[in-house]
Amino acid sequence: FDYVHKKSKLDLLSSSIITMTVKEIYTILLIFTILIHDVSSQRRTKNKFQVVRCSDTDAGTAPYNSLQTYWHNTQCPGTWPNSDQKVCGGDTLDKGTFTVLGFSREIMKVNIKGANAFNLYSVYFLPFGGNPCSEKVFVGEFTTDSNGDSTGKLRDCGAKGDTTNTPSCVNRVLGGRSTMADISSLAVNGGTFLVYSRGPWDTSGGVLNTSDGTVNGIFNNPEPWEGVTEQFDRIQFVTGLS
Repeated sequence: FDYVHKKSKLDLLSSSIITMTVKEIYTILLIFTILIHDVSSQRRTKNKFQVVRCSDTDAGTAPYNSLQTYWHNTQCPGTWPNSDQKVCGGDTLDKGTFTVLGFSREIMKVNIKGANAFNLYSVYFLPFGGNPCSEKVFVGEFTTDSNGDSTGKLRDCGAKGDTTNTPSCVNRVLGGRSTMADISSLAVNGGTFLVYSRGPWDTSGGVLNTSDGTVNGIFNNPEPWEGVTEQFDRIQFVTGLS
């Protein structure tokens, strides 16, 4: 009887330990889940924008062409040396989105399909009511691959001529985390994103369009408007609905 009694006590003690352990594990898992949820909620998707071809919207086409007739012709005339100056450019685009992700800072995820292949694009933000020549804000750049696709984070690698304005910085595979464009200062403003082309960055044959032909060389690509005072010509893509 004494053996059975002792064994019963041991079983009870063992069961208690197991029960406490399970409860403790459950508590720990619950706390961990709450913490993960809290962190993930900070990094939640805050805004998602459809990216469309400028020429597929009413930005510069008749009969609406309000940007063409007002901003371009009146407030912000272009510098392109041709008689049919237009707000919109002609780059291809199958579909695209910009997604703003929140965490300790605001970053933007780029998802572009079917744009011009091996192309360098610059993204600007224009607040509602702002002058598109003088008040748009440079945000960052992205590159496309051989299919005209881009699926990375928008990068701020400086202006043309900066030693950091290189494929190794802008390209999502080669660029570091620190170069992700921070758009926190734009978060409280209403407006639209404008995407301009800087032309091909990979000229084929493994020779890149950079100062030394490598991924670490500075882009040779001209700035929008060929470095002249900021204008409003040839927007390739905008955020909106088509």
